[in-house]
Amino acid sequence: AIALRSSPGDEPELQLPTKDHDVLCYVVFGELRVTLDERRTILLSDGDALDVRSASSIHVSTQQPTLSIWTSCPVLG
Repeated sequence: AIALRSSPGDEPELQLPTKDHDVLCYVVFGELRVTLDERRTILLSDGDALDVRSASSIHVSTQQPTLSIWTSCPVLG
């Protein structure tokens, strides 16, 4: 698990495995723009969560100060 603190304009690189993994993100405060596999973009804000299974890529950007918590674990079964 990692805590990701971002400033406006940041595009932090996630240091978590995503392919063949379940990835969970929880936004403590702020706003994240998350793009999955370079084709689907989701906007998350205070208290939102995202659960993704086996994304080839996850791109994150912020427009305001943001704190998010990320976890990753292998897909079971």
